[in-house]
Amino acid sequence: MRLSRDICVSWVAALVPSGSVWDTCELYIDAQSGILHPLQTLAHMTRGTGTMRHVFIVLSFSGTLMSWLIKMRYPAGHYCHVSLALDEHLEQMYSFGRKGTYNAFNAGFIHENLDRGIFRIKDVRSRVYSLQVTEEQYLALIDALEGFERDRDEYHFDIVGLLLRVVSPRFNLARDKHYYCSRFVGELLEDSGSANLPVDPRLMHPTMFSDLKGMRLLHEGSLREYRASRREKVAV
Repeated sequence: MRLSRDICVSWVAALVPSGSVWDTCELYIDAQSGILHPLQTLAHMTRGTGTMRHVFIVLSFSGTLMSWLIKMRYPAGHYCHVSLALDEHLEQMYSFGRKGTYNAFNAGFIHENLDRGIFRIKDVRSRVYSLQVTEEQYLALIDALEGFERDRDEYHFDIVGLLLRVVSPRFNLARDKHYYCSRFVGELLEDSGSANLPVDPRLMHPTMFSDLKGMRLLHEGSLREYRASRREKVAV
C-alpha cells in the first residue's frame, strides 16, 4: 500500500537527501491497521543516523481580529502567529490556535495545513525559516510532539495569558498546560536544545523567532507561493 505523491514528498523530503524517494513510502502505513504514523516513522528513520536535520519555523499574519489585536500591541511585528513543521513542504505544521476556521475561542493544540482552516480561505502572508538541528534535538522535538498528540485533550489555548500579553508585553502568567503559539514553539525549541531564547518562552513574540541564532530565511510572502515553489523543486 502506498501514499499519494504529495504526502510522500512532505514527510520523506526531510529524511532522504537523494535517490529513490518514492520507494520508502511503505514505511508510513501500519501493516495491520493501515493508519498513517508520520511522527513515529520520522523517529524510526532518523534514529541512529547521526546526521543533521532541519526543522521549519513559519511566521504568519492571517488578518483575523485576534491577529490585528496582537499587531496593534506590537506594531513593529509584522507576524502574529508561529508554527513548527518537520518538513519543508509544510504539509503538517504544529501550533496552538483555533481548531476551526471562524471561532477563535475554540482553540488548542492543532495540526495546521495549507488546505484547511484559515490557510484555506486566506492567502496568508508569511516568513518560512529553516533551522538546523542535531539528530538528538530532532528526536527530542518528535518525542515532545508525540506527548502533545497523546495528551491533546489536557492542553488548552491560553486566551487569558495572550490577552494579558496584549495589555502588557512583560506580563508573564504561569498556567500549567495552557499555551499560545509563541510559548509552544519557544518551549519546544528550548527544551530540545535546538535554540537559546532571549527571554522566557511565555514572553516570546512570533517576530522574535526571526532573530534566533541559526535561523535561515527561505521565503517571505505568500504561503501558497512557497508551497508551489517547493512542489516545482520536487518535480524538477
